[in-house]
Amino acid sequence: MKKKKWFKVSVAICLSLILLSVIVYLLKNAQVFLVLNGDTEMSVPVFSSFEDPGATNRFTGKEIQGIGEVDTSKIGNYSVEYKAFLQTLSRTVHVVDETAPAVVLNGPTFLQIPLGTEINADNLIALDNYDQSVPVVISQGLPAGQAGEFDVVYTATDSSGNVGEAHQTVRVVQDDFHYEKEVHNNVSLIQSRVDRIVAFVNEYYRAMKYLEVPDMTRFFGGDGEQYAYKFQKGLEYLIATRKLSSNSLFLDDCSYDLTIDRTEYVNDGLCVSVHEDSTVSFHFLNGEESKQHNVLTKFYFDYDGELTQVYREEGFYLAFDDEEKKLGDDFKQELDELFQSYMEAYVEQQDESSNLRYEVNHDEADLPVLTATNPYDREAAANYADSYAMSRNWNFPDYESNCMNFVSQVIHAGGVPIDHEGSYQWKNYGLTENHDNSATGFTYEFIRISFFNRYLANTSDPAQMVVEKDLNFWLGEKGDIVYVGNDGPDYDDFPHVVTIVDLVYDENGELIDFLIDGNTNDQYHYPLSASCYIYRKLAKVHGYN
Repeated sequence: MKKKKWFKVSVAICLSLILLSVIVYLLKNAQVFLVLNGDTEMSVPVFSSFEDPGATNRFTGKEIQGIGEVDTSKIGNYSVEYKAFLQTLSRTVHVVDETAPAVVLNGPTFLQIPLGTEINADNLIALDNYDQSVPVVISQGLPAGQAGEFDVVYTATDSSGNVGEAHQTVRVVQDDFHYEKEVHNNVSLIQSRVDRIVAFVNEYYRAMKYLEVPDMTRFFGGDGEQYAYKFQKGLEYLIATRKLSSNSLFLDDCSYDLTIDRTEYVNDGLCVSVHEDSTVSFHFLNGEESKQHNVLTKFYFDYDGELTQVYREEGFYLAFDDEEKKLGDDFKQELDELFQSYMEAYVEQQDESSNLRYEVNHDEADLPVLTATNPYDREAAANYADSYAMSRNWNFPDYESNCMNFVSQVIHAGGVPIDHEGSYQWKNYGLTENHDNSATGFTYEFIRISFFNRYLANTSDPAQMVVEKDLNFWLGEKGDIVYVGNDGPDYDDFPHVVTIVDLVYDENGELIDFLIDGNTNDQYHYPLSASCYIYRKLAKVHGYN
């Protein structure tokens, strides 16, 4: 009898323990009194905000707040608990990083290099949302010893295993670095100096082709240290501005002719005047040729045959060759500071230009407000510019500084009549200044930028040309005027003007550049983005009344 009773007690105890275990299990795992809102496991991105879904008391409907901290600034697993009556439930929150690092090329997506040049990822950085430093490696490089166009892949992997990459098209060129076509030695200059000049110009074009700055100072000797550094900084500035462009300004091809046409003895040696004609193909223009004509460079040799100075009449060099500012003993520091100030101003203006271009490409720019009774023939203006960009129309007198004279001729070719009446006249018939109301002589309004601006501001002649200023630069069209320079944003500050002859669009149909023609340093179908001028302003020609 006692055994039977003990058996019953044992069974009851076992059943009670089983029941208790079931109750404990249910309280720990089943949502008996509590109902979790959302999943028992959640993942949230690092640095995001965690919104706790909470829990609900099944019987009272009361919202239950979780207990426990989720630090979304640190990757990890966090537990949040919810309690009601005899039950406690938990939720696991995983703070994760699923964002790949961004590899920054610090340069163009297209690169052109000579065969034998090595590339590396040393100067590349990866920007990551969590890791402070992520190394960049080349996961797909260049085949050894092969010329061609290759896809180079730069890869960065963060601590969470996220992989980011950037692609760069690299063209490897078999190149002997000789770009001269014809060298006309019209003054019988000794061959060693001709060779020095050709080597110098070759190195300049090689720098333009690959957008890499060579050491030009190695060509100089004697007392030429200051001039060597001046040319070096100018070239460095030109290449730096071209590399900043959103257009690929590497040269697919380049060649030049030289004409050595004058020598003269100066106090400390011999000055050799060389005129240069060049043809280049910028990569982003897909084979279209751009030309420069009659660019003057003066090479100075001392009596020992050392090259002591190179003076080039081109914007990048003239920016650093201010005759009014004499450099002192600390000329390197002065030129470095000038370079830095130019670059800061250039970057600022380029950022503003990008914003203005966006407005035009997305129909957000304010449109011109002026109109003319007689419209401007833009095609005729552009055709005239193309005809005389590399030569001269001898129906008009020519000048050493011919840029405004050329642009005035372009405007006239577009239909705007010559104005030889009134207090302010716009004419160029002869070499003598003349303000009589007659078709004779010239006025500076036709041939000088500041006088032309004065003419636009003051003339009230019935044949007045209609030109609108202070517009969004990217509203330019064929035949319009572009003022360029480094001295300031006001129209009277600009030393040079050119005319637009074509517009360049990308594959999406968005305007990305202007092709320009100009005189003095004659240019034909040259991309405006290839110039290093800081400031650029538009003057839109509407026609005349």
